[in-house]
Amino acid sequence: MVTGRWKKAVATVFRRVLVCGLVLSVTCAPVVLAEMRRFTSIDGEMTEGKLVAVDGAEVTLQLPDGKKVPVPLERFSETDQEFIRNWHEENKGKVPDHLKDKRPRVDVQFNSGRSIIRSNNQSSHFMPSVVIESRDAIYPIHDATLNILMTAKSMRTGKSVVVYKHVFEGIHLPVSKEFRFQCRPFQLWYDENGSGFKFKGYSVWLEDPEGKVLAELHAPPTAANYVESIQTLDPGDTFDREYKKTGVESLGNGVKQ
Repeated sequence: MVTGRWKKAVATVFRRVLVCGLVLSVTCAPVVLAEMRRFTSIDGEMTEGKLVAVDGAEVTLQLPDGKKVPVPLERFSETDQEFIRNWHEENKGKVPDHLKDKRPRVDVQFNSGRSIIRSNNQSSHFMPSVVIESRDAIYPIHDATLNILMTAKSMRTGKSVVVYKHVFEGIHLPVSKEFRFQCRPFQLWYDENGSGFKFKGYSVWLEDPEGKVLAELHAPPTAANYVESIQTLDPGDTFDREYKKTGVESLGNGVKQ
């Protein structure tokens, strides 16, 4: 339901550009935007703007002065609502032109869920989870892929090796929403006689359908310099300091899933 306060705010938005256009030479600096359209509210108010995002029942318009404003879909005329729905279907999953060179504001939190059991051997149990939160007011994310990759040191060869990889596909992240992803558990063990694998670090990254990295988190942090190489690695791959694949090592009983 749209409250009286909402109606007043939306009416102000729909009046704003019309009034601005009447006194442009006095108070408003002209701003040229592509794909401008004159929208009409259910009350008959009109405004000119660029449609930049649709998130559920909320529509974001960019006004001629550059300001972006949210407007409930139900406040538009039936003709404009149909236009907005068609636009959304055609552009769903596409990155807006004005954001192609930018990253959305997405927070990534990682928890390995690690617990350690010490005896003659050391065993580490992991239950990884990732929380991603969109803190962007404009950029809803569609059809993204979340990748979790964890690495260890081989006690037998001393090489760095990928011991775990989990992928979540088809992620839809509306603006200002948070989601938690729980991975399947696994176990690492090693002993001082040169068997098994010792936990080393992780890389978590979210990418769009074109492979562009939207958000990432790494340990150690220097891994962020080698994301392109990290993306090509799979469990059992050994790698150098720049995360380039150097070979393959059997994980054997040192990794249990």
